[in-house]
Amino acid sequence: PTGGGGSAARLTSLFMRHLTKLTIDVGQEWRIEYVEFLSKIIDLSLIDKTTFNPDLDLKFIHNTLNNIFILMGLVYNLSTLAIYPYSSHDGIINIEDISSIIPRHIKYLEVAIKHIHGMKVILDHHEYLWSLTLLAYSDQSIPWSEFIEELVSKKTISSIGNRIILYVFGLVKYNVNFNNI
Repeated sequence: PTGGGGSAARLTSLFMRHLTKLTIDVGQEWRIEYVEFLSKIIDLSLIDKTTFNPDLDLKFIHNTLNNIFILMGLVYNLSTLAIYPYSSHDGIINIEDISSIIPRHIKYLEVAIKHIHGMKVILDHHEYLWSLTLLAYSDQSIPWSEFIEELVSKKTISSIGNRIILYVFGLVKYNVNFNNI
């Protein structure tokens, strides 16, 4: 006997089962139990957009990223993924770790990067994307404009369907449409 609480829990569960967007803020270990819990209260097949904001401690980074990767596999209709990694733990989250959790069924990716290497990792490992938006902060020592010019001249990433957008905060927005090159 659950009293009146059972119907409220059922109503909440019914409401949440039809979500299409999911935001995950992680500041501690993200255990497999969280994936299991989400799969019980949300119909993960309906999720088409996810935002992932990791701030991970070194002790938990690999287990957490593995569990997020498992979740990404369960969200098989996911087409849009935004990842905004930040770290209060001395920048331990590297772009290779972030890149490893991006599923192949993603069409639209937006990711924050810290340097040109991050851009190269994403471009090298996720050529199937239709659209890629990269967010970066300007640093005088990083020749972003030269890098963009090199990409355009070599057409090294023409396999990305529609476009690549690079926002370099403090500089300009680069919108490279490879279909017109």
